[in-house]
Amino acid sequence: MTLPKHDLAWRFAFYGSLRQSYRTLDDLKIRHLLRCLGPVQITGQLLDLGDFPGLIEGEQLVQAELHETNDARAVAVLDEYEGFDPTDPQHSLFVRRWSPLRGRDEFAWVYFLVRPPRILKPVHGGDWLAFHPVTSD
Repeated sequence: MTLPKHDLAWRFAFYGSLRQSYRTLDDLKIRHLLRCLGPVQITGQLLDLGDFPGLIEGEQLVQAELHETNDARAVAVLDEYEGFDPTDPQHSLFVRRWSPLRGRDEFAWVYFLVRPPRILKPVHGGDWLAFHPVTSD
């Protein structure tokens, strides 16, 4: 999948460890390349995969944050972090999909799990941050 060719920023809806409250964007050294636009909701089924969540198709309301970037380097870092290879999506851990934002006439890139685990552990309430709160070091 190639990135869309337009002058607008690439928008992402982050539902897990890429949300502002976690240090992941700092660890990836891309926080300065992204701008958080605030909370949004997406639709799917949020799963507990242990240290991180996964999203599959479903009807659950999932809490997320909308972020944007104009920098293709940030997109490449995000794809690598999520285990997404645009040249080989079927063998990736996650795939990036252009998905609607709930209650808005907008879309954003969302990372979906390619192969869900055999035993699904749903995150009730659809909020990874509430389910897996940030702890101080």
